[in-house]
Formats: sequence, C-alpha cells, structure tokens
Amino acid sequence: FKKTDQFILAPGGYLNDFYGFEKRINTVKLINYLNKPYHIFSQSLGPFNKDNDHTNFINFLEQSKSIIVRENYSLNNLRVIGFKGNISVGTDVAFLLSEKFSFKKKIKPKGNIVLNFRDWEFEVDAKDNYSKALSLCKYLINLFTLNFLKKNRFDHF
Repeated sequence: FKKTDQFILAPGGYLNDFYGFEKRINTVKLINYLNKPYHIFSQSLGPFNKDNDHTNFINFLEQSKSIIVRENYSLNNLRVIGFKGNISVGTDVAFLLSEKFSFKKKIKPKGNIVLNFRDWEFEVDAKDNYSKALSLCKYLINLFTLNFLKKNRFDHF
C-alpha cells in the first residue's frame, strides 16, 4: 500500500443503508492514514434512509478526489442525505465493453482481472444478469486470466 500513488474504489453498489457502509469506510481510514488520495468510480450509491445519521459517510465522500456514479439515481440519493459535493454521472464499467463505447485502436490487455457476481433480486431488470455475466466472461477470457471472488476466496481460470 505504501508504494501506491492513488486508490480507486470501484465498482459496486454496496454503499447504502441496506448493507451498511461503516466497515467499508474503515478501509478508507487506512488509505487516509497513508495520506494517499482515493477516487470513487462507477459506484451505485444508496438508497439511504434520510432519518439516519450520514455524517461519517458524507465526510468519506468529501475526502474523495473525484466521484463518478453509475446513474442519476445515485446522484439523487446523495442529494437526499445532504451531500453537496461535485459528482459526475457515468455508466457501469461493463458497458464500456460495448461497441458503442469501445476504442478504435484495439489493445490486447495482459494480466489478471477479478470478477464477483451475485444474485440481485431487488430489481426486475436483474433477470438478464446471468446471460450478461456469461457474455462478459466470454469476452474477457481471451484477454485476461479470470479470477472469481467467491466467499472471500479466489478461483481462477
């Protein structure tokens, strides 16, 4: 960690009141202790219960060098809890594999990539996630060694 210039906290949707965020903020305390900047990238944030105290979470957001959320839904969730900082709305990084977002010059990446898939039964649109995950893996398998994070252990292919 000491040799790292900056940290990118990405991507995910686990910063909300449903899962809690205090343990995730504890990770950032180490980053702050090392006096290293961090960025929040391609996150879905919320929903948040506006009656809860979000002071620690807002401080965490304010210390970030940049914040890019996946959708306007997350932007609105942050405004509901009183965060007034600068936020950019981007997209889910998985969409960057689409031809619409791809680079004109193809570069064959090398190395490892870690994937973590889980059921998400809270949205009707999630029913296609299995086929999307399979398509993503088929695309990536020729470019990277795929590592799957599963219950705090790695499986690789």
